[in-house]
Amino acid sequence: MTDNERPNRTRSMSVGAALGTGAAVLLGAMVFSSLDSASAERTTGDRPVFVSIIPCRVTDTRPTQGIGGRTTPIGTAETFDVDVRPTSGDCVDQIPLDALSVQLNVTVLNATEQTFLTLHSTGSERPDASALNPAPDQPPTPNAVATAISPSGEFSVYNDAGSVDVLIDINGFYVAHNHDDRYQTEEAADARYEQIPDQVIVSGLEFYDRDPGGSDWRFFDGHWIHNAPGFDCLFAPVDIPDGATVLEVTTRHLGSDGAEISAGLRGRLTEPGRYEGPARTDPIAESVVTIAGSPNDEITELTFDVLPNSATSSAYTYTAFVCTSDDFRLTSMAITLG
Repeated sequence: MTDNERPNRTRSMSVGAALGTGAAVLLGAMVFSSLDSASAERTTGDRPVFVSIIPCRVTDTRPTQGIGGRTTPIGTAETFDVDVRPTSGDCVDQIPLDALSVQLNVTVLNATEQTFLTLHSTGSERPDASALNPAPDQPPTPNAVATAISPSGEFSVYNDAGSVDVLIDINGFYVAHNHDDRYQTEEAADARYEQIPDQVIVSGLEFYDRDPGGSDWRFFDGHWIHNAPGFDCLFAPVDIPDGATVLEVTTRHLGSDGAEISAGLRGRLTEPGRYEGPARTDPIAESVVTIAGSPNDEITELTFDVLPNSATSSAYTYTAFVCTSDDFRLTSMAITLG
């Protein structure tokens, strides 16, 4: 084969390489061999991501080394298969089963003729491209190469002419990953969470009695007073940002020793046209608590259980409620968000 008949080549820098076992010298041009990498315009979807490892030597064909099961140079028009998951040596257990390709540092030396090397996934068609271009009397020459691997974890090294020794270090691998639009930039995430307050306070003035003529609630001096024995409820609409997480619901009250209180927060699904009758309601926080040992002239607090999956949604409107059949004086409710 003449030079004109040879594939297009990637010219590597002719520099000295560290040839000790496990050495990695990332010099020369970067070569991607049979690797399905995404274009710069592709911002979402499935494409590989790189995971680096401590470099390990997987192949060294020199007679004094024999790493990778070979102690002779790669000959003319010969293909040598390399297993990235060997059973011995520094690369054992370094490359996972779901790896799609590997990042290599390939060094060539002792070439007997002008030649080129091509790397590709074992079993695939050899591409018309070169990864390195060794020549006689050339010093050890490294190049960074990324190549796909076969399902069994192998790639192939093809030498076109003469013979040449090859040293290969693995520096990392690529695995599949879906880059979808759910990921946010740091700026977008910060802006979103800055809009979510730490706490929403529902004052006594915001609560209302749905049955003012028939219940035992009455509003006086900024708080609601309930006199036993009827079971009655107060309600208050609550404006909670979309995507917030309810961490805690707390009522603040004036002492009502021994009163049993049911309180919490409910979401009402409001999708116009979907429901003809009463809309569905989902509790966010709801529990029953008994007040014990509370001085009548001090404001104290009760904390109510928050249910799992308490993230809020713009599809709901939210209502706070407090119910009791005992003597109780409500001042406000605090809803802690995260």
